[in-house]
Amino acid sequence: MLDRYDTTLVLKLYTAAWLPRLKQVVDLIGNVPPASTLPVLRSSSATEGGRSTAMEDGSCRQERPVSATAPDRKSTGGLCQRNAGSRLVLRLSRNIEETARTKFNLSDGQWLIGNSHDSSLTFLESGLCFEADVARGQKTGFFLDQRENRRTVESLAQDRDVLNAFSFTGGFSVYAARAAPVPSRTWTSADTRWPARSVTSP
Repeated sequence: MLDRYDTTLVLKLYTAAWLPRLKQVVDLIGNVPPASTLPVLRSSSATEGGRSTAMEDGSCRQERPVSATAPDRKSTGGLCQRNAGSRLVLRLSRNIEETARTKFNLSDGQWLIGNSHDSSLTFLESGLCFEADVARGQKTGFFLDQRENRRTVESLAQDRDVLNAFSFTGGFSVYAARAAPVPSRTWTSADTRWPARSVTSP
């Protein structure tokens, strides 16, 4: 899985079969022509059907911010360019973390390309601002694949109280709150994992 937040890419591996091929995967990412695979970023003021069109794929942050496994190569103009401020972080499923550490000297949250000084970034999705920790957060820092489900919840949340279980960053709750911004409605977010609770705490 490869998620993109503007110039930051997050590669999530779920099977150890990819570990010995990581160098090839990084090379492939660097050789993907951006114009053929990624949407054109538009101004945040542009709207379609009353919804912001900027960063609709969750890819563009509001702020623009080495591993031995990553090849030391010149930029090919691909998806992840060293000389363009691009960053690539490796995320590992828990079931392969030990194998990655003992056999390949790799760790979850390891930066393969770019500066690791700040793993937290902000981005817009459907006109709403979210924060993701791409090195330590669940999955790739945010569940970008749930965007359409969040929109569905927003369409159903008007005049309803909402319970968001397994809330993580509270994305569903934020969508629900936008749908029914009235004092009489409540939006409750719950999660048992302490990192998620620390993210959503005021």
